[in-house]
This record gives sequence, structure tokens and C-alpha cells, in this order.
Amino acid sequence: MANEQKHYRMLRKLRKLRGVRQPFAWFVLTCYEEFISKNPNDAINLETLIEHCNDRWKELTDQEKTGFNDLAREDEERYNRDCAELLEYFQDELKERMKEKGGKKELNVSRISPSDKEDLNEDNQDLEAVEEKPQPSTSE
Repeated sequence: MANEQKHYRMLRKLRKLRGVRQPFAWFVLTCYEEFISKNPNDAINLETLIEHCNDRWKELTDQEKTGFNDLAREDEERYNRDCAELLEYFQDELKERMKEKGGKKELNVSRISPSDKEDLNEDNQDLEAVEEKPQPSTSE
């Protein structure tokens, strides 16, 4: 029961995973919040808001942009943590399912393009050549 709940929680988290916000997106969000606080009853046109924010963004110095860069960096760290957690969970789940089904799946060659098949054959020949090389003996 607990595993099932964790599974659904992780699926929900995967569906709701938000991408990384860039510094400009954080700036637009603050501009939007400023507009809403000053004009709570007015409707807002997103195109004009973004144009206005773009003009203001170009006028900002690098030092003024550092706060937004920091927010973007923190958001990227959050995103990487979430992705790592989800990846770890689903890799473990995939391994368990593979064990239940009896091992590794065979490569479905019918879906591979002819050029990729040639590459696979070349790779296999390289592997076979390496495997056939006599290994030097370590005992003297």
C-alpha cells in the first residue's frame, strides 16, 4: 500500500514538474506582481506587459540583474534535485519490472533505420574484435 501511494505521488510530481525559469521570466513575474498591486481591478494584456518588461530589462545593469540570476540559479538547483529524485525512483521501478518480466528486453531491430543498423553492426564487430584479442598473461 505504501509503495502504491509513493508511486502515485511520484507520478503526480512528474506531471507537475515545472521547468527552470530564466532570469527574465523572474523579472516579468515581479513586473506582473507590481502591476497587480498598483492596479488590482485592471485587466492586463500580456503582450504589452512583456514588451514593457523587455524595455525595462534592457535598461537594467548587470548588478541589478544579479538578484534575478540568483533566483534562476536556485530554481535550476530545485529542478535538478526534482529530476534526480524522479529519475532515481523510476530507474529503480524499471529495474524491478524488468526482473519481474524475466530479464532484459531484446532490441527491436524492425524499428531501427538501415543506417543505424549498419552502425550497430560495426559496433558489434568492433566489440567482437576486442573480445577475440588474446589477453596477455599476468603471471610470469
